[in-house]
Amino acid sequence: MLLFVASCSRQGTNKLTMGEGEAAPWRFVRGGLDAQGAAAKHGFNGKLDVIWERGLKEKPQGPLALANGALTIAGAKRKVFLIDPATGETYTKFKNRSSPQSGGLLVDSLLYNSTSPPFNYLDCRAVSNGELRWRSVILDITAPLLFKGKRLFVLGGDGVIYCFDRFSGDLIWEKRVGGKMISAPALEARPDGDVLWIANSYGWIGAYDASSGKELYRRKMNGALVSTPAIADNGTIYFSGQNGYAYSLSRKIGNRATAVTLSEMVNPAEPLEQKPVSDTFALAESILQSPSWSSPAVKNDFAIFVDNSGNVYCFDSPHLTKPLWKVQLDGALVASPIIVGDFVVVGLLTGKLYVLRLTTGEIVSSRLLDSPIKYSAISDGDRIFVATQRKSLYCFGSLSR
Repeated sequence: MLLFVASCSRQGTNKLTMGEGEAAPWRFVRGGLDAQGAAAKHGFNGKLDVIWERGLKEKPQGPLALANGALTIAGAKRKVFLIDPATGETYTKFKNRSSPQSGGLLVDSLLYNSTSPPFNYLDCRAVSNGELRWRSVILDITAPLLFKGKRLFVLGGDGVIYCFDRFSGDLIWEKRVGGKMISAPALEARPDGDVLWIANSYGWIGAYDASSGKELYRRKMNGALVSTPAIADNGTIYFSGQNGYAYSLSRKIGNRATAVTLSEMVNPAEPLEQKPVSDTFALAESILQSPSWSSPAVKNDFAIFVDNSGNVYCFDSPHLTKPLWKVQLDGALVASPIIVGDFVVVGLLTGKLYVLRLTTGEIVSSRLLDSPIKYSAISDGDRIFVATQRKSLYCFGSLSR
């Protein structure tokens, strides 16, 4: 159901000037459209000097995002904050009817976020004056939102993928896939049409035509999938399993790894449980030491996975036969890793933040924060931003000139 609302209240003074310019380097929860978890540009040298730190009045409720010159962070007590990444100052904040669930997504001058039951709202709000442009009621959206152009992609708690016109709120298409989808989708930009890659709690990894919602590919794994897929530059799809597996899907025709057109992807026959007769992707898997609730990060030939026991794995081949390196860190880990330049950044539930060298796993620097790190750090390529469960927000980088 779509509702249009004339206006809504907002708190604070809006000091954010919206303008057009270079796209944000880290617009989504996992970085770019392809969810690689790797900063597009980098000057980060591995140091964790404190550039600024500040308290928040609310515990973070969802991942951070960085777009249009603002850090977006959702709080557990119904507010969404837009913060200056240079100083930590609050530009403005908006109050919801209930707690935000998907974090916040700032696109140009519009802010999108979803709220928890009993309201189950998907809201589009103008940042300039707080006006609520449109609202849709969708059950329990917990997965972060994704957009490209005028299309806004939403994963509902009812097991349905929704595609909206992000300006009008009109529904363009919807597709029922079933299961709970708590991780963000990834979008593969292809010459023959963009593809959404989505994982769900039933254990399915699937590909869907971004323009129509048509299912192009689906494969069943052994156990629930709760991570966002990451798409490497060569088209390999990386994702992890809740039961402790690292997975990759590489395109093939026959026994050759090669490009696959949309029409060559396998669309399995119904019912869902029926196995496809043929497959255009080669599956590789590796057993991790413990379950993984985190999404992989991918840069060039390197794929970084983590598990709940604090192990960090680096694979340098889609075959996933043996890690290039493995590091055991001192605490439980649910936040996803990110890659910034030549470094891997990962936060633990102990509150420890680590920087590892991408090629060797060497610990370059670390810092103990005030409380658990539940959500992935993000980066603009030069600085690292991370929130903790004791309502603190940090900016790290190098203070050296």
